[in-house]
Amino acid sequence: MLSSENRQLFGEQVSDHIAKLNDLMGLACGQTLDRCSVEKACFAGRLLEGSTRMLGLDEWCRTLSMFRDLMEKSLDSGRHWDEQVSQIVSELLESEEVAVEMISADDEGEIDLAHFGGLNEEIELVLSEPFEGAADEPEEQGISLEKAEDGTDEEPLFEMPSWDKDERDQAPRFEEPGQASGSARGSEGFATITRLHDSLRKIDYRLEECLSEGNRGDAGIRDLELAIGESEFFMAMLASMLGRLGENRKTFRSKVSSSTVMDGLKDFIGVQSRMRNWKTELRTRTDDFSLEREAATDLAIILENCVFDICRMSERGSRRDVSVKIDISNEGSYLTARLFDDASDYLSDSEIDRDDAMAYYHGLLQARGLLRKWGALLWVEPGEGSEDRFRFTFPRTSVITDYHLIDTGGMSFAVPKHGVDGTVDISSVRIGSDQSGRSLMYGGSRIPVCRLDELAADELRACSDGDHVVILGLAEKRIGIMSDGPGRKVEGLIEQVTENGWASLSSRLLHIGEREFPVLDAQLVIDRYSWVLGLEDDEEETGSWVDDVAEVNQ
Repeated sequence: MLSSENRQLFGEQVSDHIAKLNDLMGLACGQTLDRCSVEKACFAGRLLEGSTRMLGLDEWCRTLSMFRDLMEKSLDSGRHWDEQVSQIVSELLESEEVAVEMISADDEGEIDLAHFGGLNEEIELVLSEPFEGAADEPEEQGISLEKAEDGTDEEPLFEMPSWDKDERDQAPRFEEPGQASGSARGSEGFATITRLHDSLRKIDYRLEECLSEGNRGDAGIRDLELAIGESEFFMAMLASMLGRLGENRKTFRSKVSSSTVMDGLKDFIGVQSRMRNWKTELRTRTDDFSLEREAATDLAIILENCVFDICRMSERGSRRDVSVKIDISNEGSYLTARLFDDASDYLSDSEIDRDDAMAYYHGLLQARGLLRKWGALLWVEPGEGSEDRFRFTFPRTSVITDYHLIDTGGMSFAVPKHGVDGTVDISSVRIGSDQSGRSLMYGGSRIPVCRLDELAADELRACSDGDHVVILGLAEKRIGIMSDGPGRKVEGLIEQVTENGWASLSSRLLHIGEREFPVLDAQLVIDRYSWVLGLEDDEEETGSWVDDVAEVNQ
């Protein structure tokens, strides 16, 4: 019936449930039920219940469902540990120990479930009796997996929603007197949501067990891998279902609130702090807005890498108590995130050449890739009077984009606003020139400056230098584009953008009324500049032009 690997995994689940039942047997007669022990036993039972259901072990599955119902009702009524409950737990232990022996015997035959039949009748009898407990007496305090209900700040590391009522409705159970067969919601509900609940509760339970008890064995890790994978799968399935419910063929876009992203980040730092013995104080402030799900995921990863780098670098300096503050402002179609902390300034304080910030902040390697993917900007230890360590822009939606229009050579070009660092009046700066071309000092770094017709001579007629420089960027790289005037801001909807590219600097067109604006792609501009300067042949040895000429080591 079971393969060798599945037999081992199933045996581990049964053994885990037995261990939790043995914890219950440590209670003395007349003692108030320990909520922590009961909830752990119920959750382990629910995991095992799902496995027995899939394996067709119906009697065993029914026993687990009824036993869980009994324990939950006992908790709700304030029932004490008594001989009836003790006897049922003892018999369930004995039945499962017999089952474990049969599983361990590696016998291909069916598992004998006859010993669960009498136990089911006994549990059913106890459930039919009135539940009278001592609800007015205070409960003994235990380590609860649920949030404290006494108004204190005592919370679990991960707080999960309560689905107890729905789960009881959906679980296989005996019929109450007068109850019509099939009246439970489970007969009409969604298996996807039920399984998603199971997976989320398994993640919560296994993770807390891993952190609290140091249980990081292969079985626990495998459970987490499976539960997380299933949760992602079921969520994708739900999004696919809902994607077809919109009216007028409106695209369904799953959203995440900015506060939820911050909550996830706090959980990440909480786990790392417990595992690494960090004493990180994390404070967050964010404007109230929503992000598309993919953007929210990538934003959280970028923030995680930034905070992790701060804590890890501080730890290497023999300091574990770091205070980190994150401030996120909504700028319209994009956001600006700033990270502050009280650790050392590793780049500005270093005597080593700081050509590449990634030599210090390894987590920025992944963050840089994600920011490039979204066409966003990054500043590392900006200096120039700024107290933040990291700063970056990030688009929060693909539906609306704020653009900065650049006028040059009689044409207008659009640049996503989250990829524009700023605008400089040429009369207020000195533009130098050497064999590498023109450049100016901006934000403490020297960046290259050029006209667009110099990058696309075949597509654009020669134009004047203009009177302003618009600073474009991609992650920590910058380049200045000369323009006629400082430019202006416009808003474009996704329906106004087509994929028909123009020239060698753009892959999309923004349509506003009868006009078309080529949307400059910062990566194409950077690559084209490198080609014009003849740096592309040296890229493997010395890196891109940005590394050699214009990296903003801020």
